[in-house]
Amino acid sequence: LDLALAVSSYRIARQGAPSRCTKDAAYAEKVANTLIENWKIAQRIVAGEGGKFLAFLQPAAYIGAPRTDYLRLEQAIGEGFKVVYPPLQRKIKEAGLTWMVDLTDSLDGDTRYYLDYCHVTEDANRLLARRIYGLAADSLRAVRTRREWGR
Repeated sequence: LDLALAVSSYRIARQGAPSRCTKDAAYAEKVANTLIENWKIAQRIVAGEGGKFLAFLQPAAYIGAPRTDYLRLEQAIGEGFKVVYPPLQRKIKEAGLTWMVDLTDSLDGDTRYYLDYCHVTEDANRLLARRIYGLAADSLRAVRTRREWGR
């Protein structure tokens, strides 16, 4: 964990440039709208082929209440998340569509889940996989049943 944190901190420190979203709220809103529209396009394509599409807003160390006291988080990157994620979360909630899922609270708490602002430990991956599987299980069973019956 310590080696991963050191490598990640070095990489992030070299990025450092502030996002355009932090200086332009209208642009941040456009970014959020674009992601939601892309998800809707993907959902229509998948549904058109008889599948079920699920979109997940991934957790990030800057959002929610995860434990981050052991990380060296880059402020410029965090500001970008803090201006884009709230409109995304609002739009997901307003859409009321079960296939759009906000996972940003999944890693909240006292456990050390993050290696950097978005990469997570094996335990965190397992936790997220269980949550996603719980949401996708019915769809996965339906796909398996169609294959078994040749549909």
